[in-house]
Amino acid sequence: MIYGLPMIRSEYLAERARVALRDGHQQEALDWARKGTLKDHDNPELYFYQGEAALQLLLLGKNKPAETLGLCREAMDSFAAGLKVFPYDSRLAVKSAQAQAASGNYSAAIDAIDFAERLDPNSALVEAYRGMIDFAFGYFAEAKLCFQQVETMGGEEAIVIARKGLKGIEQHSRAGKPLLPN
Repeated sequence: MIYGLPMIRSEYLAERARVALRDGHQQEALDWARKGTLKDHDNPELYFYQGEAALQLLLLGKNKPAETLGLCREAMDSFAAGLKVFPYDSRLAVKSAQAQAASGNYSAAIDAIDFAERLDPNSALVEAYRGMIDFAFGYFAEAKLCFQQVETMGGEEAIVIARKGLKGIEQHSRAGKPLLPN
């Protein structure tokens, strides 16, 4: 009880952030997670939810340019802080890669996804996110290979991502655009 007592507040705030994210209330989740990371620097879940909420708000695209830059930086910084607390969390590494991709930094995104793959080499989700990163930067042939690999690996969430990616590539191809970036 003595050891757990100091963690109750941060666990409570992390749970509030998780529930808000689950319910589609990204700003509320971000506020709860921020409140938690101000006081507790040792809870990787708080950093995960802070980064995830910032990333979701960023991807909604309803922000002013200054807010977009701030959310992108907050997502990257949150995932990096979470990895400092718990460096073996492939989930944080994958999300770090997604935040780096959202910032437009392909090299950093690939480095982060490579790190996630070293942490969890058999994860179909890591491969699915690698495909998403390649897709986002216009490397459609590479993305297609990743998505096809995911379908052989399995994993419900990863397969959903891969199928959406393959559909996007198919639409891109039907529009008469090459699969290789210009």
